[in-house]
Amino acid sequence: MFFMLEAEKELVNLRRRIDGIDGEIAELLCKRFELVGRIALVKNKLGLPIVDRAREDEVLSIVGGVVKNRRFEWRFIEDIYKVIIDCCTKFEETLLDCKMNKGKTDP
Repeated sequence: MFFMLEAEKELVNLRRRIDGIDGEIAELLCKRFELVGRIALVKNKLGLPIVDRAREDEVLSIVGGVVKNRRFEWRFIEDIYKVIIDCCTKFEETLLDCKMNKGKTDP
């Protein structure tokens, strides 16, 4: 019985730590999206496409370098980063669509 109480406490504590990390991740993602928005506007001024596969590969390589010395399989982190990149691309598209339509009036 004592072991179960200790294990339950440990579970609660570990989950609280994950909650804190999740909060940090959310904050960092917000910062990332703010920068992505600025990058979208600069790309637009330069006439560059939203999608830059070379840059995406570079990001995955940088993140892979951070993860490679950990005990985790890279593929799990890579999957998460591919989703992040995809969402950032969609955000850029939405932002630029809104910017392009802002000056237009409905008939």
